[in-house]
Amino acid sequence: MRAPWFSTAVIGTLAIAIGGSACVFSVVNGVLLRPLPYRASDALVAVINTGPRPADNISPRDVADLQEGLPGLTLAAYYKDPSLTLETETEPLRVAVTDVSANWFGLFGLPMKLGRPFAKGEDREGAAPVVVLSDRFWRSHYGADPGVLRQTLRLNDTSYRVIGVAPTRLAFPDVPDLWKPMVLDHRIADRGARFAYSVGRLAPGTSLARGRAELATAAGRIHDAYPEIETGLHYDLAPLQHFIVGSVGPVLFVLFGGVACLLLIACANVTSLFLVRATGRATEIGVRLALGARRPRIARELIVESLLLALAGGTIGALIAAWATHVLVAMDVGDLPRITDVVVDARVLAFTLGAICGAAALMGLLPALQLSGTDALSAVRAGSRAVTAEKRSGHLRRAFIVGELALALPLLIGAGLLARSLVRLLHVDPGFRPEHVVRFSVVDLDTV
Repeated sequence: MRAPWFSTAVIGTLAIAIGGSACVFSVVNGVLLRPLPYRASDALVAVINTGPRPADNISPRDVADLQEGLPGLTLAAYYKDPSLTLETETEPLRVAVTDVSANWFGLFGLPMKLGRPFAKGEDREGAAPVVVLSDRFWRSHYGADPGVLRQTLRLNDTSYRVIGVAPTRLAFPDVPDLWKPMVLDHRIADRGARFAYSVGRLAPGTSLARGRAELATAAGRIHDAYPEIETGLHYDLAPLQHFIVGSVGPVLFVLFGGVACLLLIACANVTSLFLVRATGRATEIGVRLALGARRPRIARELIVESLLLALAGGTIGALIAAWATHVLVAMDVGDLPRITDVVVDARVLAFTLGAICGAAALMGLLPALQLSGTDALSAVRAGSRAVTAEKRSGHLRRAFIVGELALALPLLIGAGLLARSLVRLLHVDPGFRPEHVVRFSVVDLDTV
């Protein structure tokens, strides 16, 4: 309170630095560090095609046949159906639909929000058409009415009975409006029609290496039985979290490293302010020492002062991080995977607390060490302040200046390169005039 401008500068600098770093850490935590929100998520794997064909695509018939030779792995297939037309009382509505195997919901181990999942056999030709609603669609179009389980809906002139509402946390591969069984009828039973994707769950006690070996053995039998169709195809397993994140991980770690450097620069700046202020307090400390104050007690007081300022700045920074994280999630910047898992949780708060303690230690210990050698007699003499304290703090301040320049120059160069790359990407010539050009897909189900 005796130095309001000093306190405001310290709190403001720490609030911006800690808030920015905590916001980026919340993204890193939600995308890379937090486990997937499914039961035993480390056992979930994705089936990828490592052959010369387009990656990840697999035939639903291959998935069904592969499952017969996989005692340690349970597979399920899925694909995004072209948006279907839902007939309503007012006007037709286009809805996003994902076709899945009957064991889809059981694979993730989440309890249904309402009703039941698909039963075995409901993905066979001739079974009664059923559908599961997403929690979002159930709330927006049915007002979260539990009586929806007694209703039917018409999709493309076919009536479907609503049997359940999906778990809220099920967001893989995304959140459609509806799920319906993938029926292996004559249209999609062709082994060469590789338009689907597959995920699986390793049985308890089954390692990823053993699952890969079982998959290779089962795939080999299919290759031998259908050499012309399966030539060149090789299936492999990847942890589902790695499959979802893809190449985003290194980018996020580099980004977090950048903001960590900015946090260090901010702490160095604030520490420089404390060192300068400590120089001005040399006479005060000398008088207190002359009156009998102990050096450890004075050091503790300096650390407590820095801790109080760091706590104030960190608290404001945590609020800034919470607000910025909410904005990022709402904006869904760059189609970031697992964006719904980005929250300010206990791990982010622990990171913020660690940043506060680190900043407080850096701000308090160095001035305390500087003043610990203050000579009580010389400090109270007129004019000795500039000689005694300046000699002890000059080396520390010069070290901080060198360190700040060493950190700031690479960050400035990297920021300039990233900005130039972004400008170039935004102005890449596509080779045509994109104005008034649209894209659409046509699917003929009779030829799939």
